[in-house]
Amino acid sequence: MRMCVIVPTTAYLKQAGVRIRYQRLAEYLYDKGVVIELKPIEEFTSRAELTNYDAYIISKCYDARAHLIAQALHGHKKVIVDLFDDYFTQSQDSRLARLRLWLKQISLYTDMFLCSTEGMAEVAKIYAGKTTVHVLNDPASEIDKESITHLLNAKLSVLNHTRVIKACWFGMGDNPNFEVGLQDLVAQGNQLNQLAVDGYQLDFTILTNQRALTEANLALLRLLPFEFTIEEWSETKEKELLKQSLLCLLPVNAQNFSIVKSLNRVVTALSHGCQVLSLGFPLYQPFNDYIYRTPHEWSADVYNADFNMSADTVEGLINVLNQFASIEQEAESFIEQLNKVTLAENNKMNSQSTILVHGMDSSPANHKLVQKLGGLSVASPFCRHKLNFDIRFEWSEEKQQFECHVCEKTLLKLSDSVRSRAVKVGKKIHRVYYALPPLTRIEHSFIHFSGWTDSTKLVQLSCYNQIMHWLNCYLTDYFPEMNVILSEQSKSAFWIKN
Repeated sequence: MRMCVIVPTTAYLKQAGVRIRYQRLAEYLYDKGVVIELKPIEEFTSRAELTNYDAYIISKCYDARAHLIAQALHGHKKVIVDLFDDYFTQSQDSRLARLRLWLKQISLYTDMFLCSTEGMAEVAKIYAGKTTVHVLNDPASEIDKESITHLLNAKLSVLNHTRVIKACWFGMGDNPNFEVGLQDLVAQGNQLNQLAVDGYQLDFTILTNQRALTEANLALLRLLPFEFTIEEWSETKEKELLKQSLLCLLPVNAQNFSIVKSLNRVVTALSHGCQVLSLGFPLYQPFNDYIYRTPHEWSADVYNADFNMSADTVEGLINVLNQFASIEQEAESFIEQLNKVTLAENNKMNSQSTILVHGMDSSPANHKLVQKLGGLSVASPFCRHKLNFDIRFEWSEEKQQFECHVCEKTLLKLSDSVRSRAVKVGKKIHRVYYALPPLTRIEHSFIHFSGWTDSTKLVQLSCYNQIMHWLNCYLTDYFPEMNVILSEQSKSAFWIKN
């Protein structure tokens, strides 16, 4: 079996999550005859590139290109959507309406949902319907009792000789939508006072991504009750830091986004012989016997030199790791479940029957891909790009209403009666367009007002839902065999009811 993981960018391939989830899976399954390759979505520019694999995993590609690819594959190849993060249950957060719409639309063409936790699986089931939802825990790297025991003993020896507690926090320090990462760390400031155990010096390091090191976050970190060093994250630095650190701090807040996160950070820290202090939400409950939940428990064990993670408890830890992070167990279970998935029998909605409507914030890359796949690219009245669209909805000052203008190639897809009533309106970007006759069944008096082109953005956006509904009716009436997909990435609070 050949499998392709479609990722959002080339830069994404360098993230720790890719290494933990996909590369470890690929290395194990290669000997089982399963080849897994990772490719940025930008490399998919034609139908031919969607024939080289038996299954495709769409990972964190939250734009219309994912819909187009999933739709093109539907019924021909197995389509898997991997959901890491909960961007979908915050029903009162209008910024995330675009992502709720994304999941709702792509679920129509998905054969299987992958999730990294049971909590995330419950989120996926809201949208999945009868589609298979499978939990694939992030697998740990190969672990043996001897190597962890050696690390634990070495760290205890350093502590006794230097009286220095080397501690750390590592990971993504920010998120575009939620207050997490470094903000979680600072939020526990009152409890962190207790990390400085009498008679010991605290040496604390923060290892995080460059994007998180903003002026605001750096100012926020000054609220921490101890001195610290900040370094930019890399895979090599992470390994070295965890091998040297006695304590790893992993705070978790209780918002929806955070409580369904993967166990991979605690697994990584424990696998490197770290003591773990997890404050806040009990995300890492399966490892409660091996981690600390309060600074008081931690400081008491420092004085006693008797830690939760020790040579005596390593064997028990490995048993838990095998239960929740075994590469063999996770890989075998995934392939077994994937083999049970059958392709859809009827693929009426293939890529040749796709109409992609560009909203206020849509990428030219989406426009290019839908045309490469044989679909139609449509400029809504809100689209700001100047591209060679197949269909344009334009405001007519003379008639004081919107008109549907189609290019010559698109006009040929319509019936003779419609073509005979189409009126040539001129050329735009090397294409000649024709105005289609209005649909009498659609009431659009709400856009019968003067000065649309001169009206404020606020006035225009107040009509967004109604105009898009009218536009959808127009397209489905004239192109009944085609499926309409909306491409909208705006975070504004104006547009979708879902």
